[in-house]
Amino acid sequence: MQIILGVIFIIVVAFFISRSQSLEKKEKITILAIISTIVIAAILYEFIFSQKQKNSRDLANSFVQGKTLICKDVDVNNTNYSLERGTGSFMPKDTKKTLGTIYAIEDCSIKK
Repeated sequence: MQIILGVIFIIVVAFFISRSQSLEKKEKITILAIISTIVIAAILYEFIFSQKQKNSRDLANSFVQGKTLICKDVDVNNTNYSLERGTGSFMPKDTKKTLGTIYAIEDCSIKK
């Protein structure tokens, strides 16, 4: 959907720039190139951010379902760790054994 909106925005801007009488051809091309670059960068950023969010949701759902995750070569499961949804991290339930070990969900993968 963002791609369609981005293309429509670029077309609308191109239309208004082409109708402008006060700008030279080089200026019109430069303005259109800058706006196109910004729109493409925003779409790319949104796509990458969405993929990271989906991955984090998948990992959190797997953890809640009882699957073991690997976080920095450590097995993280819901027996020994709890998921802190606000920070997106795993904190140990028994802090005496694992003092100071907090793992960000981005550093984890599902154990095969």
